Amino acid sequence: MAIRQLSNPQPPPPARAMLPNGYNGNIDLHNRPKYKNKDGSISTVKSVGFNIDGVEVLLPTIGMKNGRPTQLTNDEAIALYKATGKHLGKFKTPEASNRMAELIHKHQEKYYGK
Repeated sequence: MAIRQLSNPQPPPPARAMLPNGYNGNIDLHNRPKYKNKDGSISTVKSVGFNIDGVEVLLPTIGMKNGRPTQLTNDEAIALYKATGKHLGKFKTPEASNRMAELIHKHQEKYYGK
């Protein structure tokens, strides 16, 4: 399957209930590792929300390990967040985090192709 890029892709719009003042995600969605799934499709984010210190934090579970794109465990995703501070957004509620996860999924599908 060929990966196509849009000429001028736009980042996903913000989800409601995002915390104010710099709590938007800080991960470049246009430069993600491409993990090849068993069915031949690719994943670039596979986000999961976690309640960390009373805040819903949306994290990718696709990352790099030993120089290769890989599916991270939840513990690995959390450890990476704690080490780097990188996240896809911080929210007041799990529902808001889930809405952003869906928006990011749709954006990534358009950007990288199905």
